[in-house]
Amino acid sequence: MEYRPNGFRMYTPDGTKYSPVDMVNHNKKEFKNGFRYFTGEKSEIDLVFLVPEKEKTLVLYASSSAMPKVYTVKIDVP
Repeated sequence: MEYRPNGFRMYTPDGTKYSPVDMVNHNKKEFKNGFRYFTGEKSEIDLVFLVPEKEKTLVLYASSSAMPKVYTVKIDVP
């Protein structure tokens, strides 16, 4: 199954798009080659985004052919 979290995008309220600059895979047994997910265990991935420090509200859009729908996560930065 193909699962590409490095393709997820983050947006600011004005519509500026940010892409991940790094991806850390915490379960190499189940998630290989950056996009191949092998079922059976939980996938743990950290995505790293560089956004301006002034941004206090961000929205992550997570979508993949391996996911049944688009997931959105609003992130409020203190």
